[in-house]
Amino acid sequence: MFHDTWLPEVLGIIISASCLIALAAVLFAFDGQSSPQLRWGLTLNAVISILATASRTALLAVVAATIGQLKWCWFTASKRLQDMQSFDNASRGALGSVTMLLSMPAGYLASLGAAVTILALAWDPFLQQIVNYPIRGVSAPSASASIPTASGIFRPRRE
Repeated sequence: MFHDTWLPEVLGIIISASCLIALAAVLFAFDGQSSPQLRWGLTLNAVISILATASRTALLAVVAATIGQLKWCWFTASKRLQDMQSFDNASRGALGSVTMLLSMPAGYLASLGAAVTILALAWDPFLQQIVNYPIRGVSAPSASASIPTASGIFRPRRE
């Protein structure tokens, strides 16, 4: 049913964009606030990581399918088997994408997909750096402060 359409890729883009919008909404909602207490022991970092991973995964699935389609478009014009292998490797991960960027012309659309695949490696660590919990001073109601100090050395008895 889905073999002759771009419906899975369109759904992937919608999921990726929805997760990105949800991520922006979460960051906007908790901007400037102290660390929130969420249900089920979740932290704000976990929510950000889940949304970022879902967005990146959906986007990379679409990019891989697009590079796979561009492989066939390229193969109709160029009959080199090495190019087909380069496209196939680029649709499978970052190492193949680096190889493709080094071997293909820079202006081709598949080069953009390869660059997106490489840049996706930094997506999750970059988003984890967004959350910052500043240290804030809190006034204490007590009028005096004290610090316990040691006045001698404890020596255990020998028996």
